[in-house]
Amino acid sequence: YESMSLAERQRLHLEIGQFLGSMASIDCSPAFDQLQLNDQAFFAGRSMTSSLISLACDQINSAGPESISDHGEGQIKRKFAEWNLSAGQKSSHQSNFRAALYYFSKGIAFL
Repeated sequence: YESMSLAERQRLHLEIGQFLGSMASIDCSPAFDQLQLNDQAFFAGRSMTSSLISLACDQINSAGPESISDHGEGQIKRKFAEWNLSAGQKSSHQSNFRAALYYFSKGIAFL
């Protein structure tokens, strides 16, 4: 990892974050979250899905918005901002306000 250039590290974090984010999809039902894994949906507790979203955001935030080119990538940046919004909301519902502020501010940076 340390022998990689900064651009390679950012690309790696971005790929890991996109992979983790693709593993989780948010369902707004109050009792459970739907998790999409290998094209098969199953239901998991909120903590598992919120953990995947938080992990995805952590990786994407490590890459940063500057690692995404501006050539038609506005939709991707918006998606990452929405993921950070979701992670921030879940953190605030768990009374982890410091983490919520972190995700909200990182999400804004993608806009």
